[in-house]
Amino acid sequence: MIRLEKWPYLRKEPLEELYAQADQSFCLVHLPVPLPLNSTRHYLLAVRRELADGKPFLCYAVYLDDQIIGKIEVTKDPDGDAELDLILKTAFVRQGYGTEALRQLKDLLVEKHWCKRITAYVNADNQAMIAVLNKNSFTEGRPFQADVVVPQAGTYRLQTVKGQEYICELTN
Repeated sequence: MIRLEKWPYLRKEPLEELYAQADQSFCLVHLPVPLPLNSTRHYLLAVRRELADGKPFLCYAVYLDDQIIGKIEVTKDPDGDAELDLILKTAFVRQGYGTEALRQLKDLLVEKHWCKRITAYVNADNQAMIAVLNKNSFTEGRPFQADVVVPQAGTYRLQTVKGQEYICELTN
């Protein structure tokens, strides 16, 4: 059974485990494993404070029974809309867990009156995430193109990613 709980760890190892066991090939931001200590500390501080770069931020662990299989988070923009990020360990993709985690997150956000709309920016080739969004009443928005930094052989390179915006209006 899937459930969401606030991200429970203030150490980098559980995050590293998640990213090491996830397929990041479709992620707009690729994180190197091992994770850089300073940026991971900054991230975990944002999780604890529920504030990332001055913006309201919520991060939940996705549990299957008692095992963390992913995380789902939202960052609220000044206009009150939220941006979604979801990552699952590869072994748990395409089994309905992401769909259920997003459904539960939407319910929490509506219950808390946290935002009125969620936006997700998805790599055009990420069919699994597109299916999760479609099953959760997201509609296709505008296409986008972004230059992202990806780790490569101990350094970083710039990569252009094309994708699609997906939007979900929340109702109370």
